[in-house]
Amino acid sequence: MKPLAFAAALTAATPALAETGLFLAWPKQPASSVHQWEETAAASLQDAACRLHRSGTLSASLGPLDWPQMQGFRLYRCASPVLASLAASGAPAALAHHGHPPVLVEGSLTLFPADAPGAEAEYIVKLSHYNNLNAPRRTDDLAALGSAIAELENVWQTEAVLAPSTALGTLRPDDVTFLYYRTGAEAEAFRAANPGVLEQVGRFNKAHLTAFTYLGATVQSQPVN
Repeated sequence: MKPLAFAAALTAATPALAETGLFLAWPKQPASSVHQWEETAAASLQDAACRLHRSGTLSASLGPLDWPQMQGFRLYRCASPVLASLAASGAPAALAHHGHPPVLVEGSLTLFPADAPGAEAEYIVKLSHYNNLNAPRRTDDLAALGSAIAELENVWQTEAVLAPSTALGTLRPDDVTFLYYRTGAEAEAFRAANPGVLEQVGRFNKAHLTAFTYLGATVQSQPVN
């Protein structure tokens, strides 16, 4: 995977109101298992008024967080929490494969105004665990980084941030950020033109995170439902 390094949860736009979000990732397995998940999870997802916001495939991960290799992902937007109901229904078991369980992370989802990424986008899911040694400085450093990228060309877009309250199949991260470059070419151009910004992001990660990973992804141009 290319050095995604490389992006923090940044946007200058005003976020929409938060709602409940569910991030799902699953290991490589037959398509029939995904269909079984859909059938078993349907009632719980409907009761919580969940709709699919984003879906796609996952490739490599980059970062010190020990993250299991996953094949696919989905991000749901829900009117109310749904993870407990899904667990009780046994739906996550449909996506377990060769002893590797799926990952489900639920919490408050904040969406930012951004164009929907196309199939050609370089999509990134960042999972972060913060050290909380200096929260005010973290806020200041994030604001400084936001200012540094505000006028740059080809910069990444932050689509959403999930603040987890519970998780299955993984240690609960402090946040999950969904971001993208419009194309791989724009991502390469940004990295080539802005090494100082990448170094600034690296310093942010070193100062404020105990563990993190960037998951490279390819998104479907339209949600599956």
